[in-house]
Amino acid sequence: MVVKSKDYILQALAATRKRIEGIKTFHIPVVKRTIEEYEKAGADQHFIDQQKQQLLKLYAMIGELESKTERLRNRL
Repeated sequence: MVVKSKDYILQALAATRKRIEGIKTFHIPVVKRTIEEYEKAGADQHFIDQQKQQLLKLYAMIGELESKTERLRNRL
């Protein structure tokens, strides 16, 4: 039973790291680029603010996932 539990934790760690990496390398750059494009195009501030809120949510999600990673590491 201990081996299965450890395997599960290792799988969860790998999946969590993958999600963090995806957010950092794909989602955040896309949202930042969108904000820049909206600002250059003179888009309505409402749309720019929506993207900024999305960016804040992504940063919060990274924080939550990093906390999850720490909790999982402590269980090993």
